[in-house]
Amino acid sequence: PWETTGAKDKSGNSVALNDASVAGYVGYSYFKANGTFKIFGLNDALRSQGTWSISPDGKKRTLVGLDNNGNVTFTRVVDILLLNETT
Repeated sequence: PWETTGAKDKSGNSVALNDASVAGYVGYSYFKANGTFKIFGLNDALRSQGTWSISPDGKKRTLVGLDNNGNVTFTRVVDILLLNETT
């Protein structure tokens, strides 16, 4: 599991996790070894679900959001800053 512990605005200033401007981006994420994930908001409501993968070179993480019928709702590719056995 991964818990959001902080948020920043575009200027790098800290924003409270319950602030409406970040509410859609914070919560609890669960990444399973089978390549699936679920993300819940701070109110424990399911926000998104789908599949995840890491590029062969370990530099990118891809999330593919799926609706309840298995249709793709979004794809996000993000840089991995640090990846090892404990982080």
